[in-house]
Amino acid sequence: TATSASTLPATLAGGATATLSYAVTVSSTATAGARTATLTIDAKDANSGAGIAVSRALSPQVTVQTVPAFSFSPLTVPPLVSCGQAFTASVVLTNTGEATADLTATALTFSGTGLTVTPSSSNPALLAGGMTSTFSYDVAVSSSANPGVRTASLTVSARDDNSSADASAAQALSPGLTVQTIPSLSVRSFSAPGSATQGQSFTAKVEVANTGGATIDVTAAALGYSGSGVTAMPDPGNPTAIAGGTMVTFAYNVSVAPDAATGAHTASLALTGRDHNSGADAGMTTSLSSFVNVLRPGEIAFGSLVAPATVSRGQVFSASVVVTNPGAATADITATALSFSGSGVTATPAPGNPASVAGGTTATLAYEVSVSSTAASGVRTATLAVSAKDHFSGVDTSSTQMLAPAITVQVPAALTAGNLMSTSPVSRGQGFHANVVLANTGEATAAIGSATLTFGGSGLTAAPAAGNPASVAGGAAVTLAYDVVVGPAASTGVLTATLAVSAQDTNSGADAGLMQALAPGVTVQAAAAISLGDLAAPAEVSQGQSFRASVVVANGGEATANIEATALTFGGDGMVATPAAGNPASLPGGATATFAYDVSVNLASVAGERGATLSVSARDANSGADASASRSLPSGVTVRLRAALSQARFIAPATVSQGQE
Repeated sequence: TATSASTLPATLAGGATATLSYAVTVSSTATAGARTATLTIDAKDANSGAGIAVSRALSPQVTVQTVPAFSFSPLTVPPLVSCGQAFTASVVLTNTGEATADLTATALTFSGTGLTVTPSSSNPALLAGGMTSTFSYDVAVSSSANPGVRTASLTVSARDDNSSADASAAQALSPGLTVQTIPSLSVRSFSAPGSATQGQSFTAKVEVANTGGATIDVTAAALGYSGSGVTAMPDPGNPTAIAGGTMVTFAYNVSVAPDAATGAHTASLALTGRDHNSGADAGMTTSLSSFVNVLRPGEIAFGSLVAPATVSRGQVFSASVVVTNPGAATADITATALSFSGSGVTATPAPGNPASVAGGTTATLAYEVSVSSTAASGVRTATLAVSAKDHFSGVDTSSTQMLAPAITVQVPAALTAGNLMSTSPVSRGQGFHANVVLANTGEATAAIGSATLTFGGSGLTAAPAAGNPASVAGGAAVTLAYDVVVGPAASTGVLTATLAVSAQDTNSGADAGLMQALAPGVTVQAAAAISLGDLAAPAEVSQGQSFRASVVVANGGEATANIEATALTFGGDGMVATPAAGNPASLPGGATATFAYDVSVNLASVAGERGATLSVSARDANSGADASASRSLPSGVTVRLRAALSQARFIAPATVSQGQE
């Protein structure tokens, strides 16, 4: 709508010009577009009064534009920023009107405090209708800014370039951003063996916490050890970032060189990285709380075999070996095996054998060894095999070694007795010696506890000699001696002897005793007992006569009587009795014998009755005991004066023939 802006002139002289001014109002609802103006003038000719009407389209045209209006793009801003960070934010602003907008100022603001925004100097000062432009801002986050979500808004101060009317606008922008505290790293735990051995590899783990809000991008996380010879290689799968408020684990394969210095190696972690939001350095280097003690690897060395030098078939015995770990690390024992050459000797580990040997210490491995009853005898060498590994590295430290000394397997002690060697027969009341040869047909020595000799019947007591041997070596024989006393009332006849030997195999302690009847038996007899009969001789003899006299001698015992001498004597004088040459020198038990004597009567012997006495000096043939007897014989001999004859005459044929009577 056009309204005259001034008073129109009343006349216009010929050849003159006049300016007609109008105030034009464009309504807010006017249709935008090019408009053609038409001026219509109604006038009269001043002279003639004739009407003059003029209507004419004017040029140029007037274009009606929509007022400036702004549309805001989403805010281009990092979604996460860190305290102390500087960043750029931008918004694309579009003038959706047709009129140019003259921009006097733009202001980007964030909720909360601690964020300072400075518009970029290159931001445009006007924005033509329908045009877009990017508005940038430098944002500084204070190091003390409170963390949290911040919302943004943009205020645009502007005027319509056509009308100078206010065209300002303000709008909350999205997305917002989150302010985070800078990364703050700390080691929460370090897990690694406290000890390791030279040549070992092990795994170490470090738990690192980020107590800040911003993520740290990890560029390197190196685990290091003091000294030389201990090297840590990071696991390829180690994390490359640590989000705020989280904890991650860094793993390492640590190698201990074979020549690494022994002793404590302290650990440290050097972590380099950048704040994921700001790119600022966010690493740390720290000493770790523990160290690795590098030790010389565990080893196994063997001592001597502790076992009996000799053992017997069928024996079970204990054997042991002291093993030493000359290293510093513990050696873990997984199995041991003690074996012997040949066959038939089996060793079983004791239940309490140690499962490990600490460095620099010793341990005893014990075994129960069984020797079969069919094992070959002879020298057996022992071999010990120990399966072991280093406690820390798991490296095999097994060892096998032949042990000394060897053992000797022997045939068990086996006793056998020979024949009884003694006097036989023997008499009641007699003492005698008896011997028995005791042989050991085995190879092991037999230790004799006692060796008792007994006899059947009753009355015979055998006492072992003081010097009897206490043992019988394998393959040897000894003599056992006994002093035997035959009681006065001992049983007579053949008495069998029995030898009872209490003995042990000196290797195994097994019973090696013997109970054996001995041959031959001992014949016990009643002692020799001499009795004398009557004198058998002429009742009368003459002086100067010689005659034969005899006496029957009886042995009422069982033992033979050895006759040492006999003497037949007569009372008075002049009679001498000489034993006959054939008189027996002994008289068996229960036997009788006639002892004859040649008696000479002296010519001067006094006539009369002479009593006779027989004395027999004898000894028991078994015992040597005196068995003599003497008796005054009940019938004597009468000595007569000899006859005195004289010759008268001889009457006979002077000659005779052979065969004549």
